Amino acid sequence: MLFSTVAVLVLAFFFLHLYFSVIVKPARIRKILKQQGINGPPPKILLGNTLDIKKSRDAAEKATVNHPHPLLIHNAAAVLPFAEEWRQQYGPLYVFSIGKMQVLYVNKPEFVKEITTCTSLDLGRPSYQQKVFGPLLGKGILPSNGSIWARQRKIIAPELFMEKVKGMMSIITESGLALVDSWKHKVESEEGGVVEIGVDHRMKRFSGDIISRACFGSSYSKGQEIFLKFDVLQEIMSKRTLSALGIPGLRYYDSGLLK
Repeated sequence: MLFSTVAVLVLAFFFLHLYFSVIVKPARIRKILKQQGINGPPPKILLGNTLDIKKSRDAAEKATVNHPHPLLIHNAAAVLPFAEEWRQQYGPLYVFSIGKMQVLYVNKPEFVKEITTCTSLDLGRPSYQQKVFGPLLGKGILPSNGSIWARQRKIIAPELFMEKVKGMMSIITESGLALVDSWKHKVESEEGGVVEIGVDHRMKRFSGDIISRACFGSSYSKGQEIFLKFDVLQEIMSKRTLSALGIPGLRYYDSGLLK
């Protein structure tokens, strides 16, 4: 009898916690934002706007395939079609949901600048970043808050002074020319001079190449080895991302939901 009572209490506590975290808290956040004039697409219980995002991306992919000149398609509408649609409907500031997580979309340059240059410890990074990307990024400047963030910023700031960046221009140019030459060679080697290039992967390698040359110098090969391992870790971490979006049971569904 005692065991049954405890089991019922635990189950009731679980559902109560689920109700507050998935329904009450997101609704409270959206209400506060709405009072400040920030609206957005209405979310569905548990899923938020996930299905809307998938529908929009599927439509954009079909439009890209059927477009006579794919390269002329507007980048923002092609890469993040749902964001562009909602921007036109709700303006440069709006909120949407991925599961229970509320995402504030900001498309005002002055606001973005204020956020990225703000040194106040009151403006923290979302807690989910540390939970999801902690194993990948550690306690670096991107996911950290408070004193840890302040220390990381103090360390990295001198390396981003304009004179330092200007000194890296030859390295950036060398890596850029190597990338463009590799694309030219690939195009010229194909019949008809047309080839499909996975830009995302190659741009990551491009960034890694620059950082390896700038940071490791004579140990360039060691830097490349580190970035290859980083890519593998990133791939592993991406498979865990869905389970952290706040949609109960989503980890058991087809990951194509957000593709």
